[in-house]
Amino acid sequence: TGSIPSINESKVFRFSALADIDNNNGLVTQLNLVKKYQSKVFAVAGDFAYQSASGVFDKITAAGLKPITIIADGNHDDCGDIQNYVQVNSCVYTKVFGKVKFFVLDGNEPFSCSTTQLNSLNSE
Repeated sequence: TGSIPSINESKVFRFSALADIDNNNGLVTQLNLVKKYQSKVFAVAGDFAYQSASGVFDKITAAGLKPITIIADGNHDDCGDIQNYVQVNSCVYTKVFGKVKFFVLDGNEPFSCSTTQLNSLNSE
């Protein structure tokens, strides 16, 4: 509710993360906060498509956040939807924003010492 501290771009990297969201008015409120706090990255940590993935994508796009959005696959989501929206070839991917690299994993795939996801991380 108060004023937002100004940021020194060379010292501050703000990012926002949400999970278990859906196409509703609460999402609009949350996206407005992402913009208000000048986040450099908006991470959706899975389970965004309970009712309407396209509705969620439309709201993210309308808020002007698509270029800074990364999305992880959750058990309510479809990897193909994510690949199309974020323009990636897999639901295990990396994106770099400034000096920060984000590693996005697929919540529907196993993760252990011998999985493809860990091998992908180790190859970075």
